[in-house]
Amino acid sequence: MNELTLKLTNVTKSFGNKDLFEIEELSAYVGDKIAIVGPNGTGKSTLLKIINDDLPPDNGQVQRETDFNYFSQIENAVESVSDDMDFKLLSHFRVPDNADLSGGEETKLRLAKTLSNYKMGLLLDEPTTHLDQTSTELLIEELEYYYGTLIIISHNRYFINKIATKI
Repeated sequence: MNELTLKLTNVTKSFGNKDLFEIEELSAYVGDKIAIVGPNGTGKSTLLKIINDDLPPDNGQVQRETDFNYFSQIENAVESVSDDMDFKLLSHFRVPDNADLSGGEETKLRLAKTLSNYKMGLLLDEPTTHLDQTSTELLIEELEYYYGTLIIISHNRYFINKIATKI
């Protein structure tokens, strides 16, 4: 039997008079690689924030059986490389050691920071934004060997097809 890592029961979220979603029940298990797809503004990022306990649901219960690393779609850039980062991963992503990073370099630095400290849960919100094809392939290689619970939001169909086991 698969080990439960996350269960949402009767979770709802609204902003103002706009209902974003109503989830009767959703469960994720160790080894699941789930892609969440849909149009912009439908609550995908909000759902990850609720799962990560950054935002409370309006109603319902979120049962987390593991810790999650979270890569936010919109976040302040990581200031610099730190001692707790995986330097091999930084090298593979070809992140330069300077303060003036492009959008893609900032994304790679933030991904390296997120992936450097392994947790059994991983939430990725649009991780391929600003990445070139080579960097996207490197990310796919990294995630192929991830054996925890992976929940991804992406509009990159190629990336989803390579990684996700459930959509």
